[in-house]
Amino acid sequence: MRTSTAAAALVAACAALVAAGPAAAAKVVHTKGGTEFVPNEHIAQTNRFLPRVTYVKPGGFVRWEDGDKTIEPHTVMVVKKTSLPTTVDEVFSCSICELWHQHLNDPNDESSGIARIKVKVGNPGFQTQGDSLLMLNKTRPAAQVNAPVGRIIHYMCAFHPWMQGIIRVTKTGKAPS
Repeated sequence: MRTSTAAAALVAACAALVAAGPAAAAKVVHTKGGTEFVPNEHIAQTNRFLPRVTYVKPGGFVRWEDGDKTIEPHTVMVVKKTSLPTTVDEVFSCSICELWHQHLNDPNDESSGIARIKVKVGNPGFQTQGDSLLMLNKTRPAAQVNAPVGRIIHYMCAFHPWMQGIIRVTKTGKAPS
């Protein structure tokens, strides 16, 4: 669980900076879930991206809509498949999750405030490891995917590393038959 006082401050400090998503033709991924607590039984974070796999054609847009039951922020950060946590230990020691700091004005100071809702590290489009969107409470960030047909893009939330999704680039933007 990567949220902290700094993450909560992101929500309050940045709500005015969030831009509206592109055209309604964008494929939509929702955040769902929340926190469950039963005394003497369990506590669980059920946050997730739905659908888990999204199909888009080259140049198409994907929009993420925050619809979970929490006020915590999320990131949508492109990562290599091998960087995705696959065990509980990897979730709690997620080194790539620290890339969320790139959204800050001063990446070395969590209290520095937001400088970027979108972090772009590679070629135009949302497809290079480190490309990242910051999703504040109830916002709808979007990105264009310029990857070629056949490309599989893995992404995750740096604050909730079990939240993982896939973008598959197809000729039609639909699942293969």
